[in-house]
Amino acid sequence: MQEGNYEKIFLQEVANKINVETDYTANYGGNKDYFVGYQFLKKNWKFVVVYKRYHQAELFIESYDQTFVDKIQSVYDLYQNQIESLVGHKLHLVPGARNPVLLRLMIKLDYQDCTLTLEERVQEFVNIFKKFKCSLELIFKHSI
Repeated sequence: MQEGNYEKIFLQEVANKINVETDYTANYGGNKDYFVGYQFLKKNWKFVVVYKRYHQAELFIESYDQTFVDKIQSVYDLYQNQIESLVGHKLHLVPGARNPVLLRLMIKLDYQDCTLTLEERVQEFVNIFKKFKCSLELIFKHSI
C-alpha cells in the first residue's frame, strides 16, 4: 500500500471510529494528512488528528482563544502526570509555529517500526483518543 493511501485510510478509519464509539464529531475530507474535529465541550477548542509520513501520528487539542490557551496550559501544569498515566503516553505542550497565541496539548505516537496491522493501529489510536478526551472532560466538568 502506498504511503499516501495508508495515511488517508488511517485517518478515515480513525474518524469513522471516533464518530461511532464516542460523542465527538470528526470528519476527514480525504485531502490532507490531518483532520480537525468540531468544538470540544461546546467551547472554542478542537481535537486534531495527524498522520504523517513515516507513520508518525499526533493527537492534540488546540485553541487560538486566550481563555482556552490558558486552560490548556493549566491542564498541562496541574494534570500532566495523571493524564500521561491514564493514556499511557507522554504529553507535549507545543506552541504554534506561526501563531504565538496557539497552544497544543499533544500526544505523539511513532508507528515506524510497529508490527500492528492498520486495523490494530486505528483501534489503539481511538482508544488513546477516548482516554485523552475522557480525562479532559473530567478535569473540565466543573471548571468551564
